Amino acid sequence: MIDLRGSHDHAVMSGDVIHHPIQCAAPWLSNAADFDREAALATRVKLLEQLADTPSILLAAHFPAPTAGRVISSGAAFRFDFH
Repeated sequence: MIDLRGSHDHAVMSGDVIHHPIQCAAPWLSNAADFDREAALATRVKLLEQLADTPSILLAAHFPAPTAGRVISSGAAFRFDFH
């Protein structure tokens, strides 16, 4: 992950932490890149919790265009609001 900060803005480039928007709603879903599934899940959940309901932008390299958006709480999970 890369943390980007400006004078008033914040964004996180997620790299391989999250590969598909469905992982916002179901962060336990893994893929072949998750060699350590427990660590991948913990990292994904931590990122989603940190960004949820904030003005920070998630820049998700593997999402379909547009790849930028905000993380929104949705019950016990999250959803990705594409921008």
